Amino acid sequence: MIWLLISMQPHISKSCLLVDTAAKIWKSLSLTYSKIRNGAQIYDIRNKIHGTKQGEMTISQFYYESCGLWQELDYYQDFQVDCTGDAVKF
Repeated sequence: MIWLLISMQPHISKSCLLVDTAAKIWKSLSLTYSKIRNGAQIYDIRNKIHGTKQGEMTISQFYYESCGLWQELDYYQDFQVDCTGDAVKF
């Protein structure tokens, strides 16, 4: 388990020094650094989407800017498929 802590950046490994198994370290770090369910990030992206106006941009610039924001929002949101119909909708 020491090799796991050595391979981390020092500021991250300090938070894991007293954790006794690699599985617990992984769980702790995944909860801390996971991009899924990051409410602040999702809120920020939604505000950017809402505030995005074409203004001086061409239609293609506006389209790609909007698509990029929607893709970023998709990345941060957690989508759970309950049935095959949900997968088709997604």
